[in-house]
Amino acid sequence: AGGEGVRNHGRYLGLHGASLERLAARDDGAWRERAVYVRLHLLQGALRLYRGEAHDARSDLARAESLRQELSICPHDQPKIASLLELGVPLRSARAALLATGKDVTRAAEFALTRHAAEVAEERDAAERRRQTRALVQSLVA
Repeated sequence: AGGEGVRNHGRYLGLHGASLERLAARDDGAWRERAVYVRLHLLQGALRLYRGEAHDARSDLARAESLRQELSICPHDQPKIASLLELGVPLRSARAALLATGKDVTRAAEFALTRHAAEVAEERDAAERRRQTRALVQSLVA
């Protein structure tokens, strides 16, 4: 059973990198995967603690805590939030952008502003489609 765990751990490192760098580089909802890895590291830590492997258990539990902190806005992230708010990014969008970009303020600003621009363009397009539909209906009625 121990050999299988080592093989699975090796597969995990191969897929995502030792520091989850491949996973962290994604802006497309990777937080869901991180949440799974928090649970995985917690379970591995608990199993290793049960087996008497205290050092390895401590390592897994520390990794779980580190990932958990990536998934939440902590008090020490407030200056980053403030920077995004100064750019005009709404609070909810600022928090989401920070979490989506691994709390990198520069990438979060780009992410939030790009997303906002896309939302504005989509709303403008939708308004134009509604206007065209009304005009068409009016021309058919008249």
